[in-house]
Amino acid sequence: MNDERKIHNRNTLRSALNHCATELASLNKGMLNIQDALTDHFSANETKSDGERLQAIDAVTQSLEAVSEFLRELSDQCAPDWAANVDEAAASIKLRDVADRLAGREATPSPNSGDFELF
Repeated sequence: MNDERKIHNRNTLRSALNHCATELASLNKGMLNIQDALTDHFSANETKSDGERLQAIDAVTQSLEAVSEFLRELSDQCAPDWAANVDEAAASIKLRDVADRLAGREATPSPNSGDFELF
């Protein structure tokens, strides 16, 4: 095993799983905000379809939280010296800021960060 990987804490499996758990927890917070906004928006004239959509959003929000907790638990169970090539794994991620956070680097904003994309 490459000694350099042991030196850099961000290149451990424990660290990588912890970064993933943190990212999912952040996404969960964002989903909670969206859920609150949509609930406020639809609460006055909610249809059955709206209620089903809000329940689906709630299920996604709860799943994000559950996966985050699972990854954090796995992270705690990993030996501190288990190496992982986080840079290689993060290279496949198109959003640079997400890739940076998952790799344990300071996040640099993506060129189209904040752009609204439906397609």
